[in-house]
Amino acid sequence: MQRIAIIGAGLAGLACARRLVQAGLVVELFDKARRAGGRMASRRLNLADGTTLLDHGAQYFTARTPGFRALCAEALAAGVIAPWSGEVRDLRLTAPATAGEEVRYRGEPDMNALPRWMARGLLIHCDATVQGLHRGADGWSLEIADRSAAAGFAAVVVALPAEQTAALLAEVAPTLAVEAREACSAPCWAALLGFGRTARWPAWQALRPAEGHPLAWLARSRDGRGLIAHATPTWSREHLEAPAPAVETALLAAVHELAPGLGAPEGVAVHRWRYALVERHAASPYGFDATSAIGVCGDWRTGPRAEFAWSSGDALGAAMARGIGDK
Repeated sequence: MQRIAIIGAGLAGLACARRLVQAGLVVELFDKARRAGGRMASRRLNLADGTTLLDHGAQYFTARTPGFRALCAEALAAGVIAPWSGEVRDLRLTAPATAGEEVRYRGEPDMNALPRWMARGLLIHCDATVQGLHRGADGWSLEIADRSAAAGFAAVVVALPAEQTAALLAEVAPTLAVEAREACSAPCWAALLGFGRTARWPAWQALRPAEGHPLAWLARSRDGRGLIAHATPTWSREHLEAPAPAVETALLAAVHELAPGLGAPEGVAVHRWRYALVERHAASPYGFDATSAIGVCGDWRTGPRAEFAWSSGDALGAAMARGIGDK
């Protein structure tokens, strides 16, 4: 039975893996993080009298295509996602926005619930950073940091951000590497803040600040005790390598400009998403080099939405399962 390695266990990698497994292929996933899911992530922050859970990556997702709608319907029935109807105040608008009919979803009980559910039954190696690919007589082998190589794969899928994909494939799949280099992702610094019970909260549940502000998004946690703040791509680029304490101080000051009644937080953390938002994407949903037996997928192929990451991986998995080469 042919084995396929998938590097990256975010939505794209998981979607691709599910398609291949459904076709009867043997799949192993490798991810540098401690768990699958990528930016579909949540984190607990300690407070004086407990914790608060913050979705510090993707805030919500939508479903506009039949395939992803079907997945969301199944996930809804399983109880791992739920509609999110939180009010979003948008200070970028000169007139009040009219509420649309599009449903926004989030994971339940946390944002990682959807990828956890998608990962059921899949063989995933976490804390596994793939540093190189090598092809020999028995197929592809993966050079993994602090581990022995994983070998004997008939094909490889790279489901990483464009910048990481370009670096990994520069020598072994140059055409796919060029496509990845032409795409571009913006970083995002995220501040996770937890407040005491005496904090005076503003009326909004989520806020998009006006143009020119250092922050692009603020939202309260599920229990109302925490706040997640995402810096803009411009601010995040300017402070990409800044030390965490300096970022923490600056983002907290920016939050207090918009919500001065919150006071001092009881818990603070920052997280840097180096490849958070696709700004320039490739021209097709996925790439596949039949000669090298390497495929690529991810939101950098089509655009900055969770659904695009899923659809890219799903399309690549379907094509590989059918034995189709370049498309």
